[in-house]
Amino acid sequence: TTTVISGDTQTVNEIVEFWRIWGVRTKILRVSHAFHSHHMDAIVEEFGKAARELEFHPPRIPIVSNVTGQVAEDEQMTSPQYWVEHARRPVRFSDGVRTLRSEGAGILLEVGPDAVLAPLAHDCLAEDESPGAPPTLAATLRADRDELPSLLAALGQVHAAGGTVDWPAVLREVGAPRPDRAVSLPTYAFQGRHY
Repeated sequence: TTTVISGDTQTVNEIVEFWRIWGVRTKILRVSHAFHSHHMDAIVEEFGKAARELEFHPPRIPIVSNVTGQVAEDEQMTSPQYWVEHARRPVRFSDGVRTLRSEGAGILLEVGPDAVLAPLAHDCLAEDESPGAPPTLAATLRADRDELPSLLAALGQVHAAGGTVDWPAVLREVGAPRPDRAVSLPTYAFQGRHY
């Protein structure tokens, strides 16, 4: 239901105008480069040369490739050519989100300057009929909010969804005062159980 088109400005604008006439909601993304289009061809050789000078290591956690939309093999992630293709080829975002869901991912955390991908992931899963609860979608930063409250809210979402958050490290980094000892929580008024 959502498609991003990358390429020549005039052509993209013509496509946008066509869909607007038909009442389709459109938005022009302001970017510095037309990634994932033929406009990257001019730097592909130089980018490949730079990538071949880097040392790659197999990932410690599984990664879903935006090139294929599937769980990536170690050989892909450690290949300089893969990263060149990543800059040039279309992004298989929806396929990747569905792969994450099928692999059992329960928390999808967007790490970036604004909440762009988390809402798109939500749209990708709108018609998902997989058993179980849908994954929690959280974004670390939002363009219209202060950074620290946004980050802490995202970490709270991750924690509430059962994810692991190193709270002592978070509190230390934000300069929050820490108690010398853990504080006991009161029992629930009607059941007398400790949480």
